[in-house]
Order: sequence, then C-alpha cells, then structure tokens
Amino acid sequence: DQGSTAWEKKLVEKLRVGQYKWRTEQTYRDWIWRFCDWFGKDPLLAETEDVKGFLTWLAVKRDAAASSQRQALNALVFFFRMVLDREPGDLDGYSPARRGAKFPAVLTKEECRRLFAELDGTAALMAKLMYGAGLRVLELLRLRVQDLDFARGIVIVREGKGGKDRPTVLPEGLRKELADHITRIRSLYEGDRADKVAGVWLPPAVEHKIPHAGLDWGWQWLFP
Repeated sequence: DQGSTAWEKKLVEKLRVGQYKWRTEQTYRDWIWRFCDWFGKDPLLAETEDVKGFLTWLAVKRDAAASSQRQALNALVFFFRMVLDREPGDLDGYSPARRGAKFPAVLTKEECRRLFAELDGTAALMAKLMYGAGLRVLELLRLRVQDLDFARGIVIVREGKGGKDRPTVLPEGLRKELADHITRIRSLYEGDRADKVAGVWLPPAVEHKIPHAGLDWGWQWLFP
C-alpha cells in the first residue's frame, strides 16, 4: 500500500525511508486523513492556524485524550516538515486536551493465579510468560524462537518501547512448558517446509540482507 494520493504517497515514502514502524505509519496516515476531513480542502494548503484549529477541535468537540491530541500534533508536524517541506510555525495557543488522573490498576499475585487457572493451552503459556517476563502484548506476540536463551535464562525483546532492544528474565518455572511448546511448533515448522509454505515476515533490513532468513528455524514466531 503506497497511498492513494500524491501527498500520501510522499508521506509513505518519507516514513519508510526513515524506517518508522508500521504502526507509526498507520497512525500518521490516519491522523492526516482525519485532518483532511476536518479541513475540507487539499492538505497542501494547510497553514499553522489550521493545525491549531484542528487540535483545538479535537479537545473541545471530540473530547480527545491528551495522548490522542499529542499523536495528531506529531503526525501533522511530520507532515509539514517532510511532505510540505516547511515548518509548521508557532503552534502555541491551541486548547490542550485534559489529562485525566489515572491510578494504575495492577492485579495481585492471587488474582493472577486465579486468572491463569481459567486459561489453558497456549493462551495460558502466553499469559504466564507475559507476566513472568514483564512483556507488553506486542512484545510477546513478536517473539521469535531465537529470542529465548535457555542457557542464560533470558528473553530478548526486539524493538520494545522506544524502538530499543532489551533482555528480560526467562521465568524458571516456565522452562519445561516453553521447551514442550517449542517442540510442538517445530513439528509445524517442518511440515510447512515440506509443503513449501512461505516463510515468516522479516524486518525490511533483515530481509534485504538475508532474504531467506524467513525460512530459518530461529526466525519463526514463538507463538505462530
């Protein structure tokens, strides 16, 4: 998907050349299209006051969260600089969205035990690993077989929050379950190879450098 308009094609090009994450690309494109719907004109004609007006509209008319308004601001600043080739100007003065005071809700150990007791199979293993290794949902889903280091007792998180890699603990109590799980998915992997099924998705940089890595065992998803 390269975009449907000239400006969107240029936006996509700049995002991909900058190696922004796919979710960031989706978010930025979505916000610029929302701005277009509000603006009612070609976004190439947008000025500083239009950006401030849109941000104020989000807060006042749409009761947007502060995080959503900040996302919109980041997308529009990127759009001005990289697509329109000009600075967005002084954006002070728009109405900021209200920041709600939130108290973090954390499950107790007993509540976690009760939750895990209601799960079974792969879902239970995923929940336990997420809890024991301190993983976010996407970090869990993006794990590859090679990211589990049983020898050192760690899990390698690739491109976590902030685009950074980090090691985290591999829960001692899950070693056998994880080993059994890997044995099961290894049989699925070997069946796919025998049937000449295409390999897994690879990060663009890896795909360009090692095109056939998607067929290698280590690069397979831990939870396909």
